Amino acid sequence: DRSDVTRWLAGGNSLWFNDKGFAIRSGSQWKKVYQFSSDYLKVATAIGYNKGWAVAGWCGPTCNNRGFGRGVVVGHLDGTTWTWSASDLEASGVPNRFIGGAAVADDGTMYIVVGGFSRRFTEGPGAGIGHVFRSTDHGVTWTSIDGTGSTAFPDLPANSIAITPNGIAVGTDLGIIYRATGSSAWKRLGAGLPATVVTDVELGPDGYLYAA
Repeated sequence: DRSDVTRWLAGGNSLWFNDKGFAIRSGSQWKKVYQFSSDYLKVATAIGYNKGWAVAGWCGPTCNNRGFGRGVVVGHLDGTTWTWSASDLEASGVPNRFIGGAAVADDGTMYIVVGGFSRRFTEGPGAGIGHVFRSTDHGVTWTSIDGTGSTAFPDLPANSIAITPNGIAVGTDLGIIYRATGSSAWKRLGAGLPATVVTDVELGPDGYLYAA
């Protein structure tokens, strides 16, 4: 949890929670709080967690072009009890592509980013129909914030997302794409960053942005 370093979520074929933080000493101190499917064939691909609200993307039962599937669940921790609900991504127009990143802002706004680009050999629908999606109602509906025209989000696989004090940073297959708060324009970030795959982008406790 970005607001409480003692509360952690981890994802595999289920979501697990502990409230010990760095003081955890045993695997038994993790508690299973959500299972994606009864057959364990779905697996977490991204988790965002802040101020008790969590959003998690998954793929399965296979994660390739022979039966690809994906989804999002949203959870809330009330005291010690988790409640979860599934988002209807089809109704919101989120493409059937890999969910690589998720984040929750301080005000509860949620974000997910999806991979893929406009090539016929990639999984699911081609891009041009959204890479960055936002929900202001805790996952009930999602809206693309890619934008249009010359300042739109480029046709690139999106792999990770971080919320900064001044905007949103998305790790893509060709560096970091950034949108400032209050702006609809996306731009490349980092004069010294090579045009290569950014698998993870994170805001550090020192206020600096880190890219892997």
